Amino acid sequence: MLKGIAVKQGLDGTLEMSGGRLHGSRSPGRHPCGRASDRQGQSLVEVAVVLPVVLLLISAVIDFSRIYNAQYTLHRITNEAVNYGTLMKGAGDFPSRTDVQTRLLTAVPPPLSAASVIINSVQVHKPDSEGRESVAVDVSYDVPILTPLMSWFFSDGNARVSSKAQRSYLFFSGQPTLQSLPPPPPPPPFTIASTNDVLINVNCSARLKIVGTQIQAGNGQPVLMTAKLSTNGNSFGELFSGNPLQGGEDVIVSSLMAGSKVAVSARAFAPGLINKSYRSNEKNSFQDSSSHTHQYVLANGDSLPPRPGFSGQTPLFAFLAPFVDTGNSMMVLGRKEVAVLFEFNSTFNSPAADFQDLVVLLQFYDPATESPPMVP
Repeated sequence: MLKGIAVKQGLDGTLEMSGGRLHGSRSPGRHPCGRASDRQGQSLVEVAVVLPVVLLLISAVIDFSRIYNAQYTLHRITNEAVNYGTLMKGAGDFPSRTDVQTRLLTAVPPPLSAASVIINSVQVHKPDSEGRESVAVDVSYDVPILTPLMSWFFSDGNARVSSKAQRSYLFFSGQPTLQSLPPPPPPPPFTIASTNDVLINVNCSARLKIVGTQIQAGNGQPVLMTAKLSTNGNSFGELFSGNPLQGGEDVIVSSLMAGSKVAVSARAFAPGLINKSYRSNEKNSFQDSSSHTHQYVLANGDSLPPRPGFSGQTPLFAFLAPFVDTGNSMMVLGRKEVAVLFEFNSTFNSPAADFQDLVVLLQFYDPATESPPMVP
């Protein structure tokens, strides 16, 4: 019942009431509890829509943080390695490329793994005439992606981060004095004779590594390569039981006495095609060049011939990338390292003469005070 209420009906059919009080039964309409239930349902739908997006964003932030941490860590360890190479050397000695690489890998902290660090290059340039030494390091690392959102941006499931660092250090400036000069490094434990014999100056041992072998016949026939070693310059013994070389093999040669003559012999064999052997300490001239031989015995700072790769093979500079300064075509080796290169083609000017048929690295060390060097 309506008491004391003025009711007016509008043109649109709505009722307007003023004054008095409304009595009687409640007009029909939706129950208030129904509206609250609708609001709860709407909130659940909103949560169901927004929550997956929020979780994806959070997981993407986690992956991004892991990538950033890996990048920062690489930056720190590469700087630590080059600083070690220029400032933290042993008394009177200069670290080799292997020393810098070892320092870099031992500086890798968790959660990164030293075994997963990709070393693109490590270069150590010994002091020049002005006393300037430089060290350069280039490394990469693959960070596994954990979340689907980030994996859309990395097809192989890994985010590769990289870091490069280079340092130069001037030992003195202006007119040097006796006090300001650094102590001279000790002489290397060997001398490369004019015969290409590696003459041992002090008692030592050596690690011999097959850096690689890339040789193929023009008709595609496989060519097998074996190697031998001599410690007196004449008598050679089989290396690796005379098995064909694949690249990557290494062996310790112990108890080299002062006065020893170290030389390497290589043999290329393919039935009906080639059966040649060359020794590193003999002068085998090419048919078209008396000034070039089938082997190079190189130490740090020696020039390397610019030879292209044959028939799609890697160019020599790229094949020897860890051991070459491509800016000046010079070998970058440690004070105690020697590289031996063999070429079995008969013509020096042929594109096939790429000096990659067999590449051997000799690393000498004092077994009384040093561990066998790491093989790069």
